[in-house]
Amino acid sequence: MKYPALSIFPEIRRDLVIFFTIAVACYLLAVIYGVTYFHPDQHFQTLEWADFKRTGASEEALPWEYERAIRPWLQPYLYVGILNLAEALGITNPFHQDQVIRLITAGFGASSLILFAGTIAWWLPLKGQRRLLIAGLALTALFPHVMTRTSGETLSSIFMMYAFAALFLLRKNPEPVVASDKGQTLPFTGRMNFSTLGLILSGAAIAIAFQFRYQSGPVFVIVALWMLIAAKTPLRQMLLFVATILIVTALGVLVDTVGYGRFELAPYNYVVANIFDGIAKMFGTSPWYFYFVKLSSNPVGGALVVSMVLYAVRFPRNLLALFVVAFFVQHSLIGHKEARFMYPVIPFAVAMIPFLFPATWYRDHGNRVVLFGQGKLGLAAGIVVLGINSVGIYTVVFPSIKSPIVLQRFIINNLPDDFTYYSLGVSAYRAFKDAMADYPLRMEFYAPSTVTHHVLPSIEALQTVAPGQDVIYLHGHTLLPDDPAFDIVRGNCTMLYQTYTAEAVKADPGLLKRDDAMHFQLLRCRF
Repeated sequence: MKYPALSIFPEIRRDLVIFFTIAVACYLLAVIYGVTYFHPDQHFQTLEWADFKRTGASEEALPWEYERAIRPWLQPYLYVGILNLAEALGITNPFHQDQVIRLITAGFGASSLILFAGTIAWWLPLKGQRRLLIAGLALTALFPHVMTRTSGETLSSIFMMYAFAALFLLRKNPEPVVASDKGQTLPFTGRMNFSTLGLILSGAAIAIAFQFRYQSGPVFVIVALWMLIAAKTPLRQMLLFVATILIVTALGVLVDTVGYGRFELAPYNYVVANIFDGIAKMFGTSPWYFYFVKLSSNPVGGALVVSMVLYAVRFPRNLLALFVVAFFVQHSLIGHKEARFMYPVIPFAVAMIPFLFPATWYRDHGNRVVLFGQGKLGLAAGIVVLGINSVGIYTVVFPSIKSPIVLQRFIINNLPDDFTYYSLGVSAYRAFKDAMADYPLRMEFYAPSTVTHHVLPSIEALQTVAPGQDVIYLHGHTLLPDDPAFDIVRGNCTMLYQTYTAEAVKADPGLLKRDDAMHFQLLRCRF
């Protein structure tokens, strides 16, 4: 075999099939039931940009990043291609189109995790070790969520794993790893003889990961230094590796130039706007230890933090430790922090876990996955971990969908494509205010082809807009007031959709005051 490291896959095929079949089922459920976004950026920096290019929609649908030209266009253009294909196949409902995008993303996510599992499994000679690795990469609770999002963090994480897989699976004449009682085997150790194909594919994947999320780029400097110093990679191979990264990055600049309609160095603009102009700080700042506290706020994230810390302390010179620590340090030095920024490094944290347990544990227990040692206590601890992880999987597969998205889905599925509605100012498609502008962002992607919104001067005016005809009235943020003026609504309108019932609000008086609780009532009226 030209690339011997690929021989690992027949040895782990059975475990890959078993665990990733379960994983893919979870991904499919997440695609079907998880039509929402974890953060508005996931929508306004990807789907709205793609819709803008496809339909020529108003620039008001785009956030401030468009004017400052700080976002890459590769991901929106990728979605333009998928959306055009979906439409050619007769898939015109935007929610179904969104599912197609996330289904394709899930496919890439599963493939990257499988390749990454094979990459790490080479340094795990025992079946129990490999099984724990594969089970973790397939079934850790966060992955059905992370791998089915339309976010830059998701695609960046996928291509980061592709980069490692290409570099290490396609190396030549790798040394076989043999289990030993003298010490734990570690990933990325032994003689490294990288192949030309591996260097090119890895360099291209790194550059693409950078195009999806600029913060993913600098951390790969650690990989390059490790290749040069620790792996003693010849200079000509390093030049090929770096040249590939630069060429693909230049192509990304070309894509950005087409997207903005003018030459733009978006990575440079990004640094200037967020670092030197301090715009990132306007979204809030957090102390350096934010990620440790935030990730530890749930059991799964806490376990991953503990694994990263233990691994970094025990094996500080190992590439896996260097890579994860560099990623954490880089993001901790930036004032504005969000938990989702850590998504790309989660698979690498999971990959650390099998190396934290003594090889003798796995050998003494044959093919079984041993998490917490022998005896009833270890078994009980394992059951608790599996239970918590299962609850986590359920939570991310069936998330609480953002109320504007639920309203928009109801409209697209139940009302005419030429949609006209009235309100006292509330909009079905302006749910979020741009942080750097006075106007709220328009959510064009999920809207029908034609939307006409009439703002009424008063509720009484609703009676005169179309006598004898059905009209749609949208009331937002509060329940219908007790004000007698609204009796005309109660007496002449029927409820089509409401985010929360009166009973729910009565049971939880603070419900409508929460930041994430946007309340809408959509009614059909006739006067």
